[in-house]
Amino acid sequence: ADHIVHAVKVAGIDHIGIGGDYDGGQEFARGLEDVSCYVNLTAELLRRGYNEEQLGKILCLNTIRVLEECEAVAVQMKQEGILASESHYG
Repeated sequence: ADHIVHAVKVAGIDHIGIGGDYDGGQEFARGLEDVSCYVNLTAELLRRGYNEEQLGKILCLNTIRVLEECEAVAVQMKQEGILASESHYG
């Protein structure tokens, strides 16, 4: 929870999201050994004063928003005949 609180202070609530890709990992944060532990993180963030809207953004809504924006760019690029290449990724 400390890391999320810090990230929110640095980047803002609209730029924080967590994911559950535990495949191949060796070490995980204590208390977050797998996605079933997210309830503990959610409870701790609630305890620290985060509201339902903020938690929604952190847990899924920010990620969904970004993926939708990526999809819109892909559609636009396809319509313009632009093929993605390494040069698009800096």
